[in-house]
Amino acid sequence: MSSCLGQVARDRLFHTDLHYHDRASKPAYVADKYRSILQGLVLDVGADGSQMAAALPAACDYVGIGIGVPPTIPVDLETMGVPYASRSFDCVLCLDVLEHVDDPHELFDELCRVSRGFVIVSLPNCWAAFWGMLRHGPYRPGQATKFYGLPVDAPEDRHKWFFDVCEAERFVRERGARNGARVLQVDCEGEEAAEQWARDCAALQAAGLVHEGLDPRSLFAGALWAVLDVRSA
Repeated sequence: MSSCLGQVARDRLFHTDLHYHDRASKPAYVADKYRSILQGLVLDVGADGSQMAAALPAACDYVGIGIGVPPTIPVDLETMGVPYASRSFDCVLCLDVLEHVDDPHELFDELCRVSRGFVIVSLPNCWAAFWGMLRHGPYRPGQATKFYGLPVDAPEDRHKWFFDVCEAERFVRERGARNGARVLQVDCEGEEAAEQWARDCAALQAAGLVHEGLDPRSLFAGALWAVLDVRSA
């Protein structure tokens, strides 16, 4: 069974009963799920207005960088990378950010470089978002998809990479290994429905609508979450 789906949720190192559905609800999910490693000096890369700061334990020293509104420290990740010395932070967060930059490979390496403890990364399942549009219609009237497409006016927020959750996992695992990091956990949002995913995918395959080797996660899984341990890097 795929590594994303092969471990019962409550047997994992990191688990929460909380769910999130937007940017405002995500910080509580992160703080509860990863509370055991969110300590000391925490760097939030692409901090989106530093919403995580209020959700973290009081003992944490939080630094948020990116192009969001204050108190986020203004850093253009495209041109500046992560402007801190190596091994400066106990935990580094990068949540739904890598897909927005031209060079996610370099930025991922930077995350590993500046952490002396852990790196927490989340990546979207772009295929599932597109599949959802095919099934349920446009993201909103006049806009087929949320982060893709070609609007008349240049969007402020868009993805620059189109990948599925399986490719995201391979990226994290192999790129992490190159940086001397050990992957502690990889999981996918919604994977409690894995058996239903498999049935739905099998039906699509039987109807000849998708190829036989397609992993059900590609169409049905939510975001991928990964924790890397860089302490021995």
